[in-house]
This record gives sequence, structure tokens and C-alpha cells, in this order.
Amino acid sequence: MSKKNSNDPIQGHSKAEMRLVSTSAAEGTPRSTEELLHELQVYQIKLEMQNEALRQTQVELEKSRDLYVDFYDFSPVGYITLSHDAIINEINLTGAALLGMERGKLRHRRFAPFVSPQDRDRWHRYFLSVLKHGHKEECEFQFQRNDGSRFLGLLHCLLLKNDGEKSVVRAVLTDITKLKQAEAEIVATNIELQATLDAIPDLLFEIGMDGRYYNYHAYRTDLLATSPDVLLGKTIFEVLPPEAAKICMSALQEASEQGRSTGKVICLPLQQGEHWFELSVAFKSESNSQDKRFIVLSRDITARKQAEVDLRIASVAFESQESLMITDANGVILRVNKAFIETNGYTTEEAVGQTPRLIQSGLHDDDFHRAIWETVQRTGTWKGEVWGRRKNGELYPKWLTISAVRGGDCAVTHYVIAYIDITELRNAKIAAEKANRAKSDFLSSMSHELRTPLNAILGFAQLLELDPPAPTPIQMIKIQEILHGGWYLLDLINEVLDLASIESGKVALSPELMSLQEILLECKTMIEPQAEQRDIKINFPQLDISFFVYADPTRIKQVLINLLSNAIKYNRVHGTVEVTCTANALKQFRISIKDTGEGLSPEKLAQLFQPFNRLGQENSAVEGTGIGLVMVKKLIEQMGGKIGVESTIGVGSEFWFELPVDGVVASLAV
Repeated sequence: MSKKNSNDPIQGHSKAEMRLVSTSAAEGTPRSTEELLHELQVYQIKLEMQNEALRQTQVELEKSRDLYVDFYDFSPVGYITLSHDAIINEINLTGAALLGMERGKLRHRRFAPFVSPQDRDRWHRYFLSVLKHGHKEECEFQFQRNDGSRFLGLLHCLLLKNDGEKSVVRAVLTDITKLKQAEAEIVATNIELQATLDAIPDLLFEIGMDGRYYNYHAYRTDLLATSPDVLLGKTIFEVLPPEAAKICMSALQEASEQGRSTGKVICLPLQQGEHWFELSVAFKSESNSQDKRFIVLSRDITARKQAEVDLRIASVAFESQESLMITDANGVILRVNKAFIETNGYTTEEAVGQTPRLIQSGLHDDDFHRAIWETVQRTGTWKGEVWGRRKNGELYPKWLTISAVRGGDCAVTHYVIAYIDITELRNAKIAAEKANRAKSDFLSSMSHELRTPLNAILGFAQLLELDPPAPTPIQMIKIQEILHGGWYLLDLINEVLDLASIESGKVALSPELMSLQEILLECKTMIEPQAEQRDIKINFPQLDISFFVYADPTRIKQVLINLLSNAIKYNRVHGTVEVTCTANALKQFRISIKDTGEGLSPEKLAQLFQPFNRLGQENSAVEGTGIGLVMVKKLIEQMGGKIGVESTIGVGSEFWFELPVDGVVASLAV
């Protein structure tokens, strides 16, 4: 007999009935079939409801799983699960797309080959750090796809430790190529904006409605009204003078009402002087009714203000007593002033549109005028005396100045022609020259008459000093005063007569080829006793004996003795005098005499070569006539040279003169 199947429905039903009966017996009261059937039906319904709930849960789980899979696969970032050996266990579709391979082919492949070679060492160190520390770490790498293309990626890795299983690393890979490009573009844009700001020659401020500074940009911080370190956070009233602050606030108010404000000007007392600024204000933003911001552009217009002042001054100067006319580059008259009209008799309408030929005298030939304009073109200016003609035909002398005005490209744009009528000045000069010649002729002719009686006085004084009986001490003092005053007066007469002879042109120069070294040695011998009296050291140069100059030896010695004597007289006690000689490429030699005296102020230097002007030394113990330097200057000029002086108060003075050198000279050894 075969064994009955335990899963037989009939057998199962019997077991259920027996269990039901036993349950009823245990309860003590047999239950009816109807009751049992009802109870079974209730359980059946409950089971069906539970089954339905389980089925719905399964459906939701499947939907959630599908949704998770979608999120996982189609996320904008790549999700990768790596083993502790950095082998890819799992990867989503986005990650596969980033690495450029099918997902199935990526599983069980090493991750390192997808990192660009230059970043692999850094990748290995990074991955070991993740395994060691366990916490989330991120790093940027350059990755390369299977096809060789590359991209910049940001990698976030986190170590997950599973109980009883090996640890895995969850990685999130984000393509940041476009982000980096955008950042680079932003940086480039910021650099460009910064360069633009730096190129703006203005001050820029961000200011609130209450006048508070929030930001600024200054190409020159010295134009700020206060230190840039303390500017931000302060208000206009704390930084600017009251009047300037008031004007700024009115500009902000105008911009608040109309959107912008322009043209208001403020003046600030800065460290380098007064500066003027023109304000342009624009409304920036309004986050709420209490916080308005403005962009304020402050332009330094100091130069423009000065130009306006200069223009006003020039406008006034243009109407001065000096005749002025302005022409274009072709010499066509554009404008004349009132003095031009009064001097020449032409009206403005008659002069404008003409050329300067309108007032030319006709006494100067074309070569003369051509030379003038060539000089103007070469040097930019010409000055000199010319003859002009008035409208009525009258000729008159004038001092003419022509100046070229050049534009930014250095090309001439205009000419300014100025002149004054020197008729009266010329007549006065002629009269003065005539009187001066008469004076010089008189003094020259009076040489004998002036010297004869003075020589007699000196002679008798010397007889009184030498003849017996010897004078008493008191008489000797008086005789010495007579001799001292007489010799001083004789020197003065000689210098006056010498100066008169020079001015009248009666001094005959005798230039010859002479050794400069010999002249200096003679002067040294003559001047050393005077220097020794005041304990002053004189240093002369050692020159090559073959250094020759072409000049009048007597007059050169006269010049040198005069300058050396002054350097000793006006020096300090125990001072020094330095004599130097140099030659230049212009075939000129220069002798300089430098002392260590008190020096001369610029005001005294301007009066230095005036006759009889001793520059305040009249009441000092130092004797002098005030004529010596005048004679020195005239002698040097008559010999074709020039003289000059540099002086510093408290340091001393240096007088120098230059004269031509003869031909080829030996080298100097100073």
C-alpha cells in the first residue's frame, strides 16, 4: 500500500477538523459547524487583505526600486563603487558615460587608468588617504576617457565598512570642465574689468543715501580726502569739508529723485594743494526703502580749472599794451588786439585775413625775412629789432618776437607775433649813448688834470715822511692817512678813467699767443702777499707749459688779479681759494676762481656787475670801489669771451670766465 501524500487536500482537511474538535473539547464546549465556518471565513478575508497589502507593498517597492535605479543611472554625476584595491565593482550610466565605456565592460576594471598620467601619483595618494582615514574626502583630477579625450573631474570618496565583508569606497564623480571654464572666464572678465577700472582716470565710490562709503576704486590714492585705510564705513561729513559734503549730498539727493546727477563741482584741500573734482552720480540699487546705493564718479578737473584761469589771464594779457597778432600755420592773421590797432592804424576787419606783410616796412630784403622764418621753424622763436610801417605809411622801429605754437604731433598750428614800438626807447638809447660817449671823452681828456694835483699831494706827503727832521708820531699818523687816502683816490681815478676808456672804445687790445701757465705764475707771485696777510691758502693748477691761449696778457693779468683780490678780500680768515683751468671741445678755455666766503644771495647776484655797487660792503672794513668787476666783464667781452658766477650762501662763490683757445693745444693736467 502506497504511502499517503502529506499534502493531500482530503488528509489536510481531516487534520483541520480533528484540530478544531480538539480545540473545542479543550474549551469545554463544542462549537457548531456554522460558527467554525464563519470564523474561517473571517480569517480568510483577513488573509486576503494581508495578501493584498503585501502585493501593494511589493508594487511600491518595485516602483521605488525602479525610481532609485533611474535616479542612480541617470543622475548628473557618476556613482562608482570601488573595492579596497580601487577596482570598479559598480558604476551608474552617467559614470560610464563620463569614462567613455559601456557599464558592463567597466566592472572589474581598475579605476587608475582613467586618471590622466600626470595625476596618477596624486590619485594613489588620495585613495590611500581615504582608506586610512575613512572620512569623506574630495579632490580634483584630470581624467581621460577610453577614446583619449580628457575632462576635469571632482571626486568625492567615502569608505564604507561592512561587517564580515571587505570595505568598499563609494565615489561620486562630477564633470567640472565647464565649471572650470566658467571660472576662468569669470577670472578673465574680472581682470578685464579691473583693467578697465584701472584705466579710468577718475575716483569711483559706492555711497549710501546717508553718505556712507561702502566701496571705492582710486587710481591715485593721494587724491582721496583721507587715508584709504579708514575711508570705508565713514560718512561724507566725516571725510570732506562741510561745503564739499553739502554739495555731495545734494548730488545724491538729485540722483535719488532723477536717476543721475552731473556737473556738481567740489574743492578739496589735499596734501599736494587744492584740487577740484567734478561729480557724476548714478543710482545703483535699492534693496529696501532704507538702503539706497549710488555710484559716484569723481573726476580731477584741477588742470582744467587752471587752464580756465590761464585762459582768462591770457585773455586779459592779450589786450595788453604790447601789439599782438595770431596767425594760422600759413601766416594768415586770425586775430589782433587793441594795441595792434592803435599802433598800426588798421581795424580788426582790415587786418584779419591778411598776412604780416601788411605791416612790413619794405626796408628788409627777402633774405632777411627768410632767415627769420627759418630760425622760427628750427628753434620755435625769433627776437630782434625790425622796422614796421603804419597804415599812414609812417616807418617806425619795433622789437619783434615771433613764437611758433605746435600741436601734439609737433607740427606748427599757429604763430604768435608780438612787438612794441621802440621809437622813444631808441631815441632815448641814442641820447644815452651820446651822453655816455661825451662823459667818457671828458673823463679820458681829464686824465692829466685829475692825476697831476693828486700826484703832487702824494709827492709832498712822501717828502714830509722822509725828509729830516723826522715827523712826530702824531704827524706820522696824519701823513699815513694822507698817503693812504691819496693812493686810494689815485686807484679810484685810474679805475674810473680805465672804465671810461673801455666804454668809449679807446682801449687798444694787444692779443698775442701766450703761455697760460706763465700768466698764472706771475699772478700767483703778485697776489700771495695779500693772501698771507689773511692766512688764506691759494691753490693754483699745474698746467702743461705748452698750453697757449690767444689774448692780451696785460688785460688777462688785470682780470685775474681783480678776481683773485676779491676772492681774498671777501673770504673768511684761514679760508681757501681754488683756481682751476679747463678746456672744452668748442676751443675755449675756462678759468674758475672759487672762494670759501659768505656767498651771495640771488638778489645780490642780480646787481653784481653794476658800476659803484658794492652790494652793502660800503661800511665794511674791506676797501673797494665797485668798479673792478664791471671792468673785468667789459674786458672779457671785448676779448670775445664771457664771464659768470655761481654762489651759495654760507659756502662761497665761484667766478669764471671763458676765452678762445689758440689752434691745437696740449692736454691739460689739472
